[in-house]
Amino acid sequence: MPAMDNSTQPSFLNGQSTAFLSAFDRGLYYGHGLFETLRVCRGEIPLWSLHRARLLAGAERLGLTVSSELLEQYRDQLLLAAAAPADGVMKIIITAGEGGRGYAAPDKLVTSYLLQWFPLPENNNYAASGIQLWVSEQRLADSPSLAGIKHLNRLEQVLARAEQAVESYPEGLMLDNNGNVIEAIASNLFCYREGVWFTPVLNRCGVAGVMREYLLANHVVEQCDIILAELTSMDEIFICNSVKGICPVIAIDGVGEWSVGSITQQWQQQLRDDLGWGELVCFG
Repeated sequence: MPAMDNSTQPSFLNGQSTAFLSAFDRGLYYGHGLFETLRVCRGEIPLWSLHRARLLAGAERLGLTVSSELLEQYRDQLLLAAAAPADGVMKIIITAGEGGRGYAAPDKLVTSYLLQWFPLPENNNYAASGIQLWVSEQRLADSPSLAGIKHLNRLEQVLARAEQAVESYPEGLMLDNNGNVIEAIASNLFCYREGVWFTPVLNRCGVAGVMREYLLANHVVEQCDIILAELTSMDEIFICNSVKGICPVIAIDGVGEWSVGSITQQWQQQLRDDLGWGELVCFG
């Protein structure tokens, strides 16, 4: 897949049109910040309330002050610049702002809001045909204080993604250091067996995705530890995120193979009906 040219995409920092961030920003220095990636459908963001809630909760955990009013003002500014109504992807990056050298934050942090627009990736039909995963050698370290939030340090995911070409494996499965299944590289995982849906518990590591939260609010799902070998006995498996929707898993290298499940298809259709978007777009 060719690299995307971002030079012409709308980008605003604290309401000012720019593609640049300060060289002294703590987000650059230490990953001191958060981000959200949101799907826009005809100028609307169906999961906005969940994205905002996760962002505000994460900001509180990192000691950042985020204004809901400014967030919505900058959101609307970007939507207007993107010639809404439009379909696309919005990225919101919140950083602790400038802080100079040293881990200690200044007494008064001035939060930075970086909002950017991207076109939807090309549709590659994985929603219908399913997707094959490999099991990444990179493990997710336990970090209860950061578990669940979408902070800027994604080096574990970067290293995992580098193990396989996107063209060969659009997504990979990630475990923790105890061998528990946690998530895919950029998605959460759900699995079904004998009338019960399961998803990994994320109180030690992993990202509590917005699509995961949406599905948990609308379906009965058990959150629990799942070891890799348990996936073999599952009847259906899918991965999901808030941009790409639900994608059936049809194979995991060294673990097993599955058909595209009928219940997974029902959840996909309900998602289309409820959120008003089309087919899943590309993983990778």
